[in-house]
Amino acid sequence: MAAPVAAERLRCSYSADERGDPLLGTAAHAMGFLLIEAPGAWGQNALSESRLDPEIANLMAARAAELSYRVLLIKRPGRAAVEPRRAWAVVSSTPGAESTTWGSYASDPELLDIPLASVAAPAATASALYLVCTHGRHDACCALRGRAVAARLAALRPGQVWECSHIGGDRFAPNVLVLPHGLYYGRVEPARALDVVTAQERGEVAVDLLRGRSVFRPPVQAAQHFARVAHGSVLIDDLEPIGRHTADSGDVSIGLVHGDTRMTVTVRPIVGDEAGLLTCKATHPLHPPTFTLEGIELHA
Repeated sequence: MAAPVAAERLRCSYSADERGDPLLGTAAHAMGFLLIEAPGAWGQNALSESRLDPEIANLMAARAAELSYRVLLIKRPGRAAVEPRRAWAVVSSTPGAESTTWGSYASDPELLDIPLASVAAPAATASALYLVCTHGRHDACCALRGRAVAARLAALRPGQVWECSHIGGDRFAPNVLVLPHGLYYGRVEPARALDVVTAQERGEVAVDLLRGRSVFRPPVQAAQHFARVAHGSVLIDDLEPIGRHTADSGDVSIGLVHGDTRMTVTVRPIVGDEAGLLTCKATHPLHPPTFTLEGIELHA
């Protein structure tokens, strides 16, 4: 009789760990984020299945989408007391203009007054925020593996950590989003939490955990990853993209600036060799998308 399979091996993130699904080029695209504190349980669709008025929440999501912003619900790690006024934040992740502007609301209609397009400068701050996806109703792995990371980060940097709703990439749990830069990290176990914090406070990235930066599209994220590995670049603002060309073959060539050096990094979108369930709720195995490096050309 075959030995029983451990329950965690049926979960998407444990299976992806075993397959070795690459992290690179998997950050969801967003130029910024609207964070809304919403304590309590979140359903599979957090915006329409939480204590927020779903009509107001969906209206805010539509407004945010016009700016290529993403709405995330947030709450303090653990069993924090529910305050009469809850927080909101508008985060710009645009390189060179990153900022986080905070406000508060007592009733849902007040959210409609959030100035998404032009936030108030006096309320802006550059302090880093660490968001950990713990949205278990969306994917069990996020809650099972994310809560311990949120607790660890909260111990390291009190007041700078929030649990958040779905950010994408369930199979890479524990997932951490570092704002305002929009840095997506995956497989951040509690023992690696300090590495992410230390890198951020140095103006660097933890390359081996980095999924990508939200302001860039996946091919650019992948090109930056390969350039970081090849040239040892860890600075957040290094490797600025300066051009993109897609060949008939599907290969994508990205121009990047590294100090005084310009380079072209060519990547190829492919699917992984081994199929698997990419989320815990998936019913059919799929081959995970990823990128291969086709070449790096340096320019004088």
